[in-house]
Amino acid sequence: MRFACFIFGLALLLAVPFYGQTLGEIVGEVKDASGAVIPGATVTVTNVATNATRSVTTNEAGLYAFPALVPGSYRVRAEARGFKTVTRSDIGLQVQQSARIDF
Repeated sequence: MRFACFIFGLALLLAVPFYGQTLGEIVGEVKDASGAVIPGATVTVTNVATNATRSVTTNEAGLYAFPALVPGSYRVRAEARGFKTVTRSDIGLQVQQSARIDF
């Protein structure tokens, strides 16, 4: 009985790290036409299947990240005051993939 409990506990412990490996992420950078970074731009990611959205603001280097996304098809939109809104569609995200989408 003790051995069975040990095996069950070990299997449970080893299964925990695999949970986080079933997700992907979308990262990128937002720049203007001259190549200068745009801090404070709002970037929104939408899961096409569920219509769930998340938004972040680019940091001082113009970078953004959406970690822990469920694999699927996504649409990413970047917008900033004084600039045209840009959207990228049909971004397929796989398990453990890090998709880089620059604007």
